[in-house]
Amino acid sequence: MKIFTIVLAAVLLATSADASSHLKIHSKTVSEHHVEERVVNQEALAKKQDMYYRMAHMKSTPWDSQPEERAAKCEDLCLLNNFWEFQQVRNCVNRPTSLCSIYKSGLASMDVVLTVAECTCDNSTSASSE
Repeated sequence: MKIFTIVLAAVLLATSADASSHLKIHSKTVSEHHVEERVVNQEALAKKQDMYYRMAHMKSTPWDSQPEERAAKCEDLCLLNNFWEFQQVRNCVNRPTSLCSIYKSGLASMDVVLTVAECTCDNSTSASSE
């Protein structure tokens, strides 16, 4: 019986020593993984910040700082919008043609452009459709 307890104690001691070394190696691996993950996160953050600054620079246009340039561009966009409205009325209301869908989508696109450019067109020269 003494031999059995000695063998059992030796096996338990060997198993506990093996488990602690395994835990140490595992914790070391996990911390390396976290460091690697942190480096990747920093790189991703740097990329996002760089993209943000590039987009902010690309979005700045001369009309952000020059009101007369902005007024001229808005006038041009309003003239183009009036053309699309006229063509939509001409091709959809007065004399329906196959071009109706093209001018409807073109006018919808012009609405988006005017909204993004923050232009307001007061003097519409054509009647609205529908």
